[in-house]
Amino acid sequence: MKVKVISEIGINHNGQFEEAKKLIKESFLSGCNGIKFQYRNKIRAYYSKNANEIGDDLLKSEINRCYIKPSELIELSLFAKEEFGLKVGISFFTEEDIDDFKNVDDYFDFFKVPSVEFANRDLIKRLQKTEKLLFISLGCQKEEVIKKHISNFDKENTILMHCVSNYPVEIYNSKLGYIAHLKNIWGGKIGYSSHDKDWRLCISALTLGIDYLERHITSNKNAFGLDHSTSSTPEEFKDLCYFAREIPLAVIGKNERNINAGELINMQNLGRSPYLKNSLPAGKIISKNDFAWRSPQVGLDYNNLDYFGNKKLIKPIEKGEVLCKHHFQHAEIKYKNINNWIIDKKISLPVRLHDCKKIEKAVGVKYHELHLSYSESLSNDLLNSKNYNNEFKYSIHLPDYIDSNTIIDPFSEDVYVREKSLKIIDNCIKLAKILNTKTNNEIPIVGSFSNFYKTKENTIKKVNNFCKEKSIQKILRLMPQFLPPIAWYFGGSYKLNIFNSMEDIKIMNSVNCDYCLDISHAFMCATKEKDILNQLSKNINLVKHIHIAGASGIDGEGESLKKMDKDQAKFFKEIINLPLIKVIEVWQ
Repeated sequence: MKVKVISEIGINHNGQFEEAKKLIKESFLSGCNGIKFQYRNKIRAYYSKNANEIGDDLLKSEINRCYIKPSELIELSLFAKEEFGLKVGISFFTEEDIDDFKNVDDYFDFFKVPSVEFANRDLIKRLQKTEKLLFISLGCQKEEVIKKHISNFDKENTILMHCVSNYPVEIYNSKLGYIAHLKNIWGGKIGYSSHDKDWRLCISALTLGIDYLERHITSNKNAFGLDHSTSSTPEEFKDLCYFAREIPLAVIGKNERNINAGELINMQNLGRSPYLKNSLPAGKIISKNDFAWRSPQVGLDYNNLDYFGNKKLIKPIEKGEVLCKHHFQHAEIKYKNINNWIIDKKISLPVRLHDCKKIEKAVGVKYHELHLSYSESLSNDLLNSKNYNNEFKYSIHLPDYIDSNTIIDPFSEDVYVREKSLKIIDNCIKLAKILNTKTNNEIPIVGSFSNFYKTKENTIKKVNNFCKEKSIQKILRLMPQFLPPIAWYFGGSYKLNIFNSMEDIKIMNSVNCDYCLDISHAFMCATKEKDILNQLSKNINLVKHIHIAGASGIDGEGESLKKMDKDQAKFFKEIINLPLIKVIEVWQ
């Protein structure tokens, strides 16, 4: 989904080996996917007898000044690959120059044909034989020339790069609209090779559905040399890589508008419903004068004004009670013979401390997960065993917050945050012990450990060790849950960087980290990493508890499972048959 960024080192190393290594490291720190060099044999670059044009002296001088020999380029390639895991490419201008490298495809992951060599069939054919990715720039080329040659290119391994060969490219010369035209006539993957005076123009290119973005990197834009002024500093490159990761996600949604989970929360918290001013009996036709609009919006809303003035109450309503549809119409529940299925699959419902008794009476599901707020987890009523039924099987979901402004964090350096987080967790552990005594079942406790501590490996090990220390065999099991790409905290969305990627799954497996699998979160993560569902399946032994709901895109959390696509349905079928508690978490 995200655009891959290539950091073009080109000749900005100024012929200095150590400067090239520095630029490789800066490229890695920026978050790019790969780096690229250029190579010209300085003896063959010009036919010296005819190098009489004004620009020839300039270019010959630069080629000589910035020359790095093939053995050093190979060493730099291995440094980038082995030290930083980067993909490494190189541009060639002639087929002969390839022969300066023995077994060139052993050292480079991709190749580039510069704009001026677009019609160089021998060079292109030679590079195609490597079966590596081949980038071909279109700068300087007329439309008829482009159409003539692109039919000879392999769409699987070739990326055409829109490019305007000015140094620099002014904003009014960029012709970014050509990207859409190129998609139509090519049909394969597209990139943008940027020489823009202002790197921020690349942000516009990122909204147009490109697959790759290439831009030069430099330590100093004011350095002596031809390419520095049209390059980006490491700081700018970090911003560029950030936008390359995020903008493709920002521009999705070319369909009917679906509100995300954060909007649902805010609509509930900030919206208003009608609350009764006085108690009313059944049979009363309600009037607008009978209620006041107040928050939260947990009942009817402004879209339901047709209920007022023409419908009778079918049940009495108390003063201060929110008006809902069930006051006007009987709810018809159709179980469709699913009771045995519910029991067999260990289906559980999320409940709040204040409504668990009501739900126990109303719905015949024997598994309940207590979703606690921070105030409930610290209340005196939490540990009152009379609130819980010894015929039910419970699990506990830790609160996300410790107060109205702070996310739970038992490892915080802030004493207040750490101590209050630990008190909430310890209270929930005390509750789990009570529930274990009443029901004789092990009590799963699930937490959203979403804070990041230096590195992924350090974070996962820290959380895993903490959970294992707090767990008591056959009594309670504390575990992290698989998280979404973004979380809905405090009415807004927060990007998360832990317990939600393929890399995280590998680390979790290496340290034997048990966890709660949230299917909705997994579906959202698959928007960014398509193979993550397969990765989860391969490590399914770590899953000890399950949350069930559908999702669409990166932020459509908690949707109906009816909207699952083929891959999601396959994954769901595997998960639903696991002999674990599965909590239904469809929003509202």
